[in-house]
Amino acid sequence: MDSSKVTTPILQMLRGGCGMSDILQYACQALTESLNATRCVAWIVVGDGFEAKQEFSVDGKNHFQGAVLNSIDSMNVVLQFLSRFTDESKIGVISVPNIEEDAAIQSTPLTLRPRFAAADTKARLLGQLRSRGIFSGFIDIQQSEHTRDWTETDCHFFEEVLLTLSVMVQLIFDVCKVGADFEDLNAMHNLTIIFQDIENHKDVWKKAATLVASHLGFEHSQIYLESKADGTEILAPQIAGAAGQSLDLTDSTNEIVEVFRAGRGKICNLITDSGQVCPAPVQGVMTKSWFGDEMAVLFPLKTEEKSLGVLCLWQRLPDSPRWIVQQRDVGLTFAQLFADYAKRSSLDRQ
Repeated sequence: MDSSKVTTPILQMLRGGCGMSDILQYACQALTESLNATRCVAWIVVGDGFEAKQEFSVDGKNHFQGAVLNSIDSMNVVLQFLSRFTDESKIGVISVPNIEEDAAIQSTPLTLRPRFAAADTKARLLGQLRSRGIFSGFIDIQQSEHTRDWTETDCHFFEEVLLTLSVMVQLIFDVCKVGADFEDLNAMHNLTIIFQDIENHKDVWKKAATLVASHLGFEHSQIYLESKADGTEILAPQIAGAAGQSLDLTDSTNEIVEVFRAGRGKICNLITDSGQVCPAPVQGVMTKSWFGDEMAVLFPLKTEEKSLGVLCLWQRLPDSPRWIVQQRDVGLTFAQLFADYAKRSSLDRQ
């Protein structure tokens, strides 16, 4: 088998400006057909886990595309490769002639086992996507209906294609990261411009919160700042109409109050891989979220001296990508800018 018949079109697509999805879809089809296999699935790193970005099967049925592995399951996959292939300069291929007899299949996540059963997968050929020592995903070639002894020729051909795919995926990752970093920096720049206004606080809070919510993929936003009403300590909303009631700081069942007092961020109602809502406990007790069933992310606004308030973002925008840990880090940076403005505006009022 001549691997150049697969790799040359991949390089041409990359030079022609094709995106990762198109290139991976072509690669999955070309690998399946070249190896006379049943299906091929491309798993790519997204956040701290793997997502099945593309799939091709000879019967046209997709059993894996869109599936997500959590961070623990994803790390188990990475360790299987790293334990076998310690040389970072080489591409590794794991041959599984019979998944029922292979020890590694016992560590296959429970969420994927029904998919293997539905696809009638009997054998697998796994290859890592690894460039410059960075693990960016893996390719899973499957054989249905019967077991298969993958030959040395099969593995060598697969390795040569993986070498090109690994470089391609990492290059696209690099470009995307530069683009994402630029967008984050641009949002921070726009925030600093908004925060130059120290007179119209309500207008500033609304503009700033709306900008951050949109940037991180949320529909609604609210800022709560510590205040007093009739001698009672409260968290007062700064944006009219957006969940705009004050919160009693003695209410230990409220997530927002919890974040303010603890000074740590929190995710409420995280959407699981199956689309289910996973509520988070408050003070160790599982209660109905203040945000209903909507996903929410809460960032504390604090300085070195004290907590000042909480930035709340909730209800994901339609077609927003899955929430990943990198977005939390960006959100914490935004929250610090909010805290700095809250402190500055408080001093200006004194």
